[in-house]
Parts: sequence; structure tokens; C-alpha cells
Amino acid sequence: RAAWHFTPSLFARFRQDDLGLVSFAHLIAVLVQRNRRLQNRILLASYDRAGDGTLDADDIETFVDDIQSQGFLRGVRSVPKQFRGRWLQMCSQKFMFLHGRRGRVRVKDLACSPAMQELQELYQDPYETGSIHANLQALSRNWFSVHSAQRVHNMFVDLDTDMDGELTPEDLQSFAGGGLTEVFVKRLFEVHGLRLGAGKHGGMGFKAFSEFVIAWEAKALKPCLAYFFRLFDLQGLGYLTHVEVYTFFKEVAAKMAAHGMG
Repeated sequence: RAAWHFTPSLFARFRQDDLGLVSFAHLIAVLVQRNRRLQNRILLASYDRAGDGTLDADDIETFVDDIQSQGFLRGVRSVPKQFRGRWLQMCSQKFMFLHGRRGRVRVKDLACSPAMQELQELYQDPYETGSIHANLQALSRNWFSVHSAQRVHNMFVDLDTDMDGELTPEDLQSFAGGGLTEVFVKRLFEVHGLRLGAGKHGGMGFKAFSEFVIAWEAKALKPCLAYFFRLFDLQGLGYLTHVEVYTFFKEVAAKMAAHGMG
């Protein structure tokens, strides 16, 4: 049964010592990761209503709802009733943004994904081990925590100056302490702002804003880089020229000079 855990290809992945031996601790860590991935695939497959090895946003919301209700997410002990729907939508949105294709995401991609690892960090009780202060700080940075979801929600509400449930380009320019340039915000609205559905007044709704925040806070991940690359690629060439660099960064330089940083 365990033979597939000890294949030559797995052994070759490890650094070997002078005797040709590998670290037992590293091997155990890989085996634990493999077993966790297998458990994740089995669990997620139980929510595959279509039976094609993929999940949609509703399937993922049901999955997250179940594991929280059953007490597995010990870092999310409770969710305010009136906020639960939004929290679940934000949870599924991150999975779909990072791994989705045409409204669905493959179970095998989710099982070992960074988003799943982040979600499973909430399996630990922040009050149980280690520094409570450090644990709570880490919890506040976890996208799937209620605290983080409320932070993003409150951010949207604060930016929505006329309280109509959507953001204008002028509203969004106040994001991140007003550090966004006018040309960046304009292009953001052109490419992404209305893609998830415009509000009644043609502004950016919460769903599109939430997607922007996901990309903003995880810029190192490929889907997030692609999100911003499409924004910078003015001519749709698949690469950037000096035109794009000048267009976007002349305003950055002007802002820096205005703050005495030039």
C-alpha cells in the first residue's frame, strides 16, 4: 500500500548526504503533504455535483459552509448571520479567481492549491498554541477569516462616498491611501471594473472590488500578475513596450515628486 510513497522519482527530489541518504524529516513532511492532498481531493470530490471532476462557485460555497458549520475551521468559530452569505461568496471567489476556468475549477487543482493551504490554516485554534497575539495577527491576514472579510467589506463601504453600493473611479483613487494614479484607475475600470457586472449606476460593484483586492494583496501569484498585466497591456500585444511603461509610470513619478521622493 505504501509503495507509491517511496518511488525513485520521489527519492531523487531530495538532497542527499555523502552516504546517499535523505533527511527523514523532509521525507515525512512530503508524505504528510501528499496524504493531505489526497484527503482534500476525496473531500472536495464529494461536492462535485456535475460528476466531471470540477466545482463551481456554489459547490465551493457549500463546501466552506459545511466545514465551518461542522467545526473544522477552528479559526472561524462563528460568522454573523447577516454576513454569512457575503463571507461565503468571498471565500469561493478567491478559489475561482486563482484556479477557475470558465466558471469552474478542477478538484485536483484545488486539493494542493495555495488557497486551500490558506483555508486550512484556519483548522488551527489561534488560542491553543503559540503566541495568541501572533496567531491573531496571522488570522487577520488570512483571506478566509471573518475578520479579513469584514475588513474588505468595510474598505468598500468607506470608499463608497455616495453610499450607492458601487464605486466610481474617483472613489477608488482613495484606495491604499490615495496612492493609485488616475490612468491606472481608469484602465482598471476599462479592463476589470465592470467585468463581474456593473452596478445600477455603471460603477464597480463589491464583487469586482473584492477581486481587485485579491489580486492586490497576492501580487506574487501568477493569476494576480496576469490580472495586472492585462491592465498594463494597452495594445493587447501580450507584451509591454516603452509606450506602456511611459504611460503608467509618468504619473507615478509625478506623485513621487509631489511628495518629495523624486
